[in-house]
Amino acid sequence: MLEAGCFVWIDKYFADQNYDITLHQKRDEKIYFDLILTYKILFGHVDIDVNLFDFCPTSTRGHQFKLFKHHTNHCALSSFFCERIINVWNSLPSSVNFSSLNCFKQSIGSVDFSVFFKCS
Repeated sequence: MLEAGCFVWIDKYFADQNYDITLHQKRDEKIYFDLILTYKILFGHVDIDVNLFDFCPTSTRGHQFKLFKHHTNHCALSSFFCERIINVWNSLPSSVNFSSLNCFKQSIGSVDFSVFFKCS
């Protein structure tokens, strides 16, 4: 027989699990939309006068559109969009299709980005 307090604990447990799932979904969505914005910037779908990214001169592994990461000692600079997305972009598998924006969106939908979440 279950006591009344047990139901409170079960409700709290599932509420916490839901919170964790929602948090991971939000993080996945943020990375997903950051990658789409990066694609749009790199392939001219967004009109920006500033050159935010540089392609790597050589790419020996993975996809052919790897970006060059400028190293900085300033913590504030490393959190800028154009610096923080480079590691994620460069880690995309070679199976990602860069031929069009729609193909790109579909192919990154199945990529696991959990390695980029910091443990809290």
